[in-house]
Amino acid sequence: MEGARGRRGGGVARSAAEDGVRHHQARARFFSKVGDADRGAQPRRRRGGGVAPLASLSISESHREVCIPSSSAAVEGTAGETSPPVSDAALEVWRRWLRASTRRSLSSFMDQASSETHAPPPTPRPSPPRVLPPPPLSAARRAKGCRTAVSSASLSRNYSTSSTNSQSPPEPRDSCRDDRSLDIWYTAKEFVKKYPVVLFAQPTDTHSQFHRWVYQEWFKPTVRSLLKCVSDHHASNLEFQEITTENVKIFCNADAPQFIPRIKIYCETRKATYEGRKQNFVQTGELITELIKSSVDNPTEVLDLLSEDIKDKLSMLKNPDLSHDADPRQCGVYILVNHPSMLRREMQSPFYLACYDLLMSVDKRIANRAFRKLPYKNWQSRALQHPLLKDHLINRRSSYGRDKYHQARYHRNVASHKTSWKSKYKAEEVDEIIHHHFPMILTRLMKVLSKMKLLIRLTLHNFFG
Repeated sequence: MEGARGRRGGGVARSAAEDGVRHHQARARFFSKVGDADRGAQPRRRRGGGVAPLASLSISESHREVCIPSSSAAVEGTAGETSPPVSDAALEVWRRWLRASTRRSLSSFMDQASSETHAPPPTPRPSPPRVLPPPPLSAARRAKGCRTAVSSASLSRNYSTSSTNSQSPPEPRDSCRDDRSLDIWYTAKEFVKKYPVVLFAQPTDTHSQFHRWVYQEWFKPTVRSLLKCVSDHHASNLEFQEITTENVKIFCNADAPQFIPRIKIYCETRKATYEGRKQNFVQTGELITELIKSSVDNPTEVLDLLSEDIKDKLSMLKNPDLSHDADPRQCGVYILVNHPSMLRREMQSPFYLACYDLLMSVDKRIANRAFRKLPYKNWQSRALQHPLLKDHLINRRSSYGRDKYHQARYHRNVASHKTSWKSKYKAEEVDEIIHHHFPMILTRLMKVLSKMKLLIRLTLHNFFG
């Protein structure tokens, strides 16, 4: 192995010597063509007496490359050859050419490197327009049997804004799950057949003559939201073309902790007029009546035995009062939307106490004038029909006369002292008993306060939550 390395080293040395000889011959040929600028010039001599060799030069016309051999020993050519004499002028010409050629080579090299380093970035290809993916289907919408309830024709119409989510009318089916919530929507008649809007109430120890059909508790806020939707559209100078059971849908989640159905109107709207506003309330009253009829098997009997306050409300809707006032709470529409018949059972006593306290805070003559408007001339006879009411009238320490002021004070005491020690009546049962024996007390008080311009101070709408 060491012998091989030696042979390879000798070959490299011989190759370098041969390259030196070739470069020397090329230099000689170059200067023979160029010629000496001064033939009489004496060549430089070495100390040993020979001609001083110049650095050998090799020029390629095609590539313009300069090659300078590193070894001066390679200047020697073949045996017997000597370098031709070179003058200082020719040597200076060669040096200037070498410097100029080197600068050009370096300049072109730097330009090429700079162009490669700072080359402009390629022009980006235009990206296609971004298309937003459709929203993911909710779990409710993926439920079995659910279909999209949107039609292309319905999207070009102006539908009611009774809900925060504007949507087109559902397809005419009995029930379907809403694609935006867990609610299931029903046609109005189908819903009330499954969930009746009225019930026949028989309070504890109440005589049959006071048994009445009353609203279900869940139906009271539903009816109020329907009336408020109509009045809100009118306030925006819009009216519904027609309100019927066909274009009203009811949404509800029966599995929720609270049973709160929501009613929505799917009907085209137009610019409101006085007759159009009035007709909307008339149609709403007819819709409520139709829902009551569809809830029971004997609608005629139900309408006859409806509670008096419900009858009063339906009567007001047949001939609605659309009078205006500087304060909206003094308008007839305000009474329609906030009628006491839609108060929840637990809020009826607080409402009466608020009315009583308000009248007791004004002038006595004004209060007495309001109390004289209370219904039921023989109010004591009604009170004697029930053991609890009779006990409040006779056995308590308070004494009552027959006039309407004492009637107002009697109702105040019963509402304030619903229960007593070891009483068999619960507070909600007392509210139900009072309502069945005196159903028009709250409605009459509201109307009286409205005429006396005192309803503003009551803030009736706050009692509906």
